Amino acid sequence: MFRIYIKNVNSKNFLTFLKRHRTDLIISVSCPQIFGKGLIKLPRYGCLNLHGSLLPKYRGILPSFWVLRYNEKETGATLFFIDEKIDAGQIFLQRRISIEEADTVESIIRKTKQLGADLIIEAIEKIERGNIVKKTIDIKKGCYCGWPKRSDVIEFKKLGKRFR
Repeated sequence: MFRIYIKNVNSKNFLTFLKRHRTDLIISVSCPQIFGKGLIKLPRYGCLNLHGSLLPKYRGILPSFWVLRYNEKETGATLFFIDEKIDAGQIFLQRRISIEEADTVESIIRKTKQLGADLIIEAIEKIERGNIVKKTIDIKKGCYCGWPKRSDVIEFKKLGKRFR
């Protein structure tokens, strides 16, 4: 297993490196770059991304903020196969957790990342056994969220929600 930091995940040099090492699987936990077709198609088992919400709800940035902003009762983590659309590939694994009254953006991030770590281990075990079942995401049933605007933060605080 390699752990490297690369400026451009779609660069020819990086793709050559991955091919040379016969990459079977790529798992993205917090990559700030969009994977191109060449990268997506390269690993034998594909590219997985961990997202901190129950996709298709709250695709995009900072789902922990948005679930609190809209008073959701639960959230979770989704491990999905990356395709060329943002947070819209096929779901491999997904788990739910309840949102508690005392939860903050930070606590939701911690909980969903821990849940995600468990999902990654489970996913690798399933892939090794050849037990890959994919579920299509209906993005029309969710929403794409960007960075919160000032008005979103004001409303968030009016609701008594906290970042930390």
